[in-house]
Amino acid sequence: MLYCLACHGDLTDSPPDLWVCADCGKQYPSINGVDVFILPDALSALPAYLREIDDTKAEFSAISTSLTAAETTGASALATRIARNQSGMSANLTFLEAVYQPIADFVQNHPCDAGGFAANPLKSGYTGDHMLPYFYQDWCGVADYEAVKNLICQTATAHCQDKGNAAVLGAGACGLLYSVANHFQKSYGVDLSLPGLLMAKTLIEGTPLSFQLKEADWQEVTVAPPTSAANDIQFITADVMALPFKSGTLSLVITQYLLDIVSNAELFSQEIYRVLKPSGVWINFSKPFSVQEPAELGRYRLAELPDYFNKLGFVVEDMSCQRFTPFNLATIDAETDNVDDVVHFFTLRKSAALMQIPEPKPISRFFTKNAAVWHEIPRIVEGRGVGFFQKRPLNDQLQGELWWLNVMGKFIAVPAEMALLLESLFALMDGERTLTAVFSIFQDQGVALTEAQFLILIYCLNRQYALIDLHEAVGL
Repeated sequence: MLYCLACHGDLTDSPPDLWVCADCGKQYPSINGVDVFILPDALSALPAYLREIDDTKAEFSAISTSLTAAETTGASALATRIARNQSGMSANLTFLEAVYQPIADFVQNHPCDAGGFAANPLKSGYTGDHMLPYFYQDWCGVADYEAVKNLICQTATAHCQDKGNAAVLGAGACGLLYSVANHFQKSYGVDLSLPGLLMAKTLIEGTPLSFQLKEADWQEVTVAPPTSAANDIQFITADVMALPFKSGTLSLVITQYLLDIVSNAELFSQEIYRVLKPSGVWINFSKPFSVQEPAELGRYRLAELPDYFNKLGFVVEDMSCQRFTPFNLATIDAETDNVDDVVHFFTLRKSAALMQIPEPKPISRFFTKNAAVWHEIPRIVEGRGVGFFQKRPLNDQLQGELWWLNVMGKFIAVPAEMALLLESLFALMDGERTLTAVFSIFQDQGVALTEAQFLILIYCLNRQYALIDLHEAVGL
């Protein structure tokens, strides 16, 4: 059912806390039963999760200091709320430290190289702190979300005759996953937030979760576990652009609030097509996704979806425009804002007819020794906003300089040397040079990257962040 992302080899679970590829030896951690399948190296990605809790500590400390300063300057009318904020942050920090502890224990027992862009992907999953409102939404009887769960489960049972394997991509707090699992033999919750899945697994296995919800003025929330066990549920931390499922193994794929935020909707759709069985079903409940070209058109309209997905090998079974209010906290805090989203709800079936569907190039070409990938020509994707920003700290206690990569409005901190490397790399992508030519120039410039590290970097830019396209060189 699962395979090695790098070479598509079979996996063995020895030692018990690692999946090991029998062919290439690549290792994938299993932390408290949550499997971590992340490229380019799952072990090296784990310290990035630990930095999340460090960042949360620093953020809470700075906020608490600021609130204390405000209280001592005479803001007595706000004293009660200041105390509630500080108490809530303290309680949540204790809660979150326990959530992240299994990751820290695993890293301590499995030392790894956590340095560099090529070794550690730019993680884009939500932190444990940011996941807390999802647990309220999924498990506390919020009417909007209960209606969505019922709609999706009814649709799944109506359209899926095969009740074998189902996967919820962007599973979040796993409320939908638990509901779907009642109808399928085995269900997989896939999300990039490892702490979120650790919390969800703990809850589903019978342990309540208690935390303070800052979005509701730091009110305490206790999430009770479900009253009965669902069918077999597995939890996988993975980038949905590179799923660890063997081709043609899933009866159903569900995407919730995901299609509009993936780096490349077409590649993502091709990945879903790959993992579905013949006549398998894809159910989507997400905000409309963007037209890549021409980008000026904004987001796809509902009527344009059949043509888009037919070309990718899907038949539209049903589609509608819905409205959904995420994180509706009105029942516990009357003063919170609500945003009413437009959502595309559709059901697609993988076409059983023989169609000339273009096969996406395998991810394995970046990780296994081959000559073909070096003849591909990289080009910057038109319309993808990319920028570099340098920040010089004014505080004497902070040393050095900070660089930020801005990708489509999202800021990601990168080491200064990596920012300079990426600038140089993008400058060499003229639509004519092959990867061999680009790498050769890098070597002449003294850039200290091996061939393997260079291809990992190209993988990240192409597949994970959709910043570059790769095209075949004419005549080769």
